[in-house]
Amino acid sequence: MSVDAKDVGTGRSQNLKVQPTSGLGKDEVEKLVTEGDAFKAADGQRKELAELKNQAETLLYTTDAALDGYKDLVDAATLADTKEQAVALRALMSAGGDVATIRAAYQKLEAMTFAIAEAMYGTPEPGPGEAGPA
Repeated sequence: MSVDAKDVGTGRSQNLKVQPTSGLGKDEVEKLVTEGDAFKAADGQRKELAELKNQAETLLYTTDAALDGYKDLVDAATLADTKEQAVALRALMSAGGDVATIRAAYQKLEAMTFAIAEAMYGTPEPGPGEAGPA
């Protein structure tokens, strides 16, 4: 890096050149950049897994709360199947399952909870002035 300075009053100018005397060479910097790129994909996978686990924990919490709160409104077989799927998802997460298997278990439990909600609430009836299903 080079810096030039000129005193306007005296007209004198001075030049200062700054050069590193130690530190990383060009090859070392390129090596670090290459290593960073190599770890970028692994970091992205860890991030995706962490986000999926957070979503799964939220789904498990809400599913457990819903099943406990509405167990008298859900048939026994559906209740047992849903609890079993929740246990399977928890086991995958604690065993360190990969993204694909956890996502599949998450989606299965999510579909089961949606089916329970649909069964509990059914399809809404059209209100006054609204058209029914065609």
